[in-house]
Amino acid sequence: MVALPAAPTLNAISNGDGDGNFTVTWGAVTGATSYVLEEDDNNTFTSPTQVYSGAATTTNISGKATGPWYYRVKAVNCRGSSPWSGTQSANVCRLRRR
Repeated sequence: MVALPAAPTLNAISNGDGDGNFTVTWGAVTGATSYVLEEDDNNTFTSPTQVYSGAATTTNISGKATGPWYYRVKAVNCRGSSPWSGTQSANVCRLRRR
C-alpha cells in the first residue's frame, strides 16, 4: 500500500544580491510523485500563488518585485498531499540606478 508522503524540507533561499532572481530547492520525499510550491508576500499565506508543480526538487524564480517573499512546498502522490513544509523567505531589494 502506498503511504501518504511526508512533508518535504524546504532549503534556505540564497538571494545575497537582493535581485528578483533566485532558486528555490527542497529535499526529495520517498513515495512522492510531484511537488507543489507556493509563494506569498506575507508569512501567513493569506493569498498564496502556486509557482511550481512537477517532479523536480528545484525551480528558478525570476522578476520578483521588491519586498519579502515567502515559500512553502508539499509532496503529492496517488494517496494525496503531505502537510506543507516549513516556510523560507527571500528578500528582494532592487537598488535604484541614477
